[in-house]
Amino acid sequence: MCASLLGPLLAPLYAVSLVAFAAYVLTPVYQAPSFLSTITAQKATELNNNPYREAFVGRVAMGAYLGMRSEQLAIGPLLAIDLFTPEELGFRLEQWLAYGADVVSERDVLRKLKVPVLAVVGALDRLLPSMEEAERLRDACGPARWRGTCVVQGAGHASTLGNRVDLLQEIRKAFGAEFEPPLRPRVDLVDRVAHPGDDGDGWERGLVDRTYDALDTADYTQMNREGTLFPKPLVAA
Repeated sequence: MCASLLGPLLAPLYAVSLVAFAAYVLTPVYQAPSFLSTITAQKATELNNNPYREAFVGRVAMGAYLGMRSEQLAIGPLLAIDLFTPEELGFRLEQWLAYGADVVSERDVLRKLKVPVLAVVGALDRLLPSMEEAERLRDACGPARWRGTCVVQGAGHASTLGNRVDLLQEIRKAFGAEFEPPLRPRVDLVDRVAHPGDDGDGWERGLVDRTYDALDTADYTQMNREGTLFPKPLVAA
């Protein structure tokens, strides 16, 4: 529906539809404060708790628009962000998502996988029936490679990897036996019991206090492996 709002007369309605859709699909009561705390360099996610990980995954994608060394929430840069046009949105939906899903299905990718698989889904996913999809993936993968489903309470479609869950701990539990010796459980810094699903705001779940300054987006590639700012391995004398 959003992608069908074409032309200059419908442009304001198109912009409003994107905001409304995002508010419906995402979980703003959890995502909004955690997102703000991340882009203002107050918090970091468990998986990106050092600058090299953050540089690698580009976790502060919004910083690429606002400028990591400028005033991050200035209204001017915020308003300067370019929205997808309806045509661009339609292209991504049809040629990226639909076509890509067809290719994965036609090539029977899931049944040919040789690696163990863990599904991570949000309990409040309003975009896709993620829990049903996890069951389909489980059946397609088979019991030999399936390592379970992690249902993230209070999470929508897009907030399962940033906060709401200590994903690193879930990965350790699911794949720990794949290593020799097996990975040992680590201390749960997030304290899931203290931040349960929908009881209270719980938005800090999955986040830790940031211990380093915000990155400059120009340093992203240089802080990756083989980059000039990536730590060099110690060489024995």
